[in-house]
Amino acid sequence: MQRLLIMFIIKESFNADFTVLDSDIFRIHSDQLLQAKAVMTVVNGDIVFEIDSAY
Repeated sequence: MQRLLIMFIIKESFNADFTVLDSDIFRIHSDQLLQAKAVMTVVNGDIVFEIDSAY
């Protein structure tokens, strides 16, 4: 159980895999989920995808 808690901490010196979307998928209607676009993807703490800031 302790390991599971540590895995979800975003902190300096911790690796992280996550994607930032242009929409709040918890607030939009389910019909709009497929229109959400990735703005940034981070794998092992490294940015592996990032769109222009003028989206």
